[in-house]
Amino acid sequence: MMGADGAFTLLLSSLIILLTAGISWLLVSLRVLQVALQTSNRIAPADWILVLGRRLLGAAVTLDYAARLNRAATIAAAQPTAKIMVLGGKTSEGPFTEAEQGRRYLIQRGIAAERIHMESASRHTLENLQNARDDLGDHPGRVLVITSRFHLARSCILARSLGLEVQPCAAEPSFDWTLRNLCRLLIEALYIHWYWVGRGWASLTGNQQSLAKLR
Repeated sequence: MMGADGAFTLLLSSLIILLTAGISWLLVSLRVLQVALQTSNRIAPADWILVLGRRLLGAAVTLDYAARLNRAATIAAAQPTAKIMVLGGKTSEGPFTEAEQGRRYLIQRGIAAERIHMESASRHTLENLQNARDDLGDHPGRVLVITSRFHLARSCILARSLGLEVQPCAAEPSFDWTLRNLCRLLIEALYIHWYWVGRGWASLTGNQQSLAKLR
C-alpha cells in the first residue's frame, strides 16, 4: 500500500537512524513524550471537534477509542454549538467503520445525531486529516483535535503540515507510564521520523507525486 516511494523513504529513514546511532530517533521520541506529557485535556472553545478514530475490536470500540469519544462528549456537552467530526474508515474485519461506531457511541452518550459528522473513507491518520480538511472547507473556525496522548504529536504535525490550524486535546487526564504506552511513543516517533524524511526527500528531489500524497 505504501508504494515504491514509501518503501524507499522508509529505508532511508532507517538508514539515518542507524548512521546517527539512534540519536535522530531519540530526539523525535523526546518530542513525542513532551507533547504527551504537556498537552491539556481541558475544555477549550471550539467550532469543530475532530475525534481521531482507532481500530475497532471486531465491531467494538476499544478503550483507547472510548477515551477519545468520552472526552469529545464532555466537551460537546459544555459547548452546545460545537460540531463533532468522527474520523476513520474500515480498518478491521468487522462490518463497521471507525466513524460509524464512534457516532453510535456518542449518540449513546447523549450527543444529538445532527451534531455528529463522519469521515469514514480513510485508513490512517494522514488520510483522516486530509479528508477532514476537505470536509471542513476554507474557514472552519476553531478546530479541536482529540486523540490519545501517545498519538498527539504525530496528529498535530500532520494537521499543521496540511494547513489545518488545530488545538490539540488529550483524551486522557494524564500520561499513563506503562511499558505499552512507552512502546507506542517510540513507534509514533518512527512514523514521524519517516514522514519528515519522506517529505524532505520528496522536496529535495522535486518528486511531485510523493508530495501530492502528503498534501
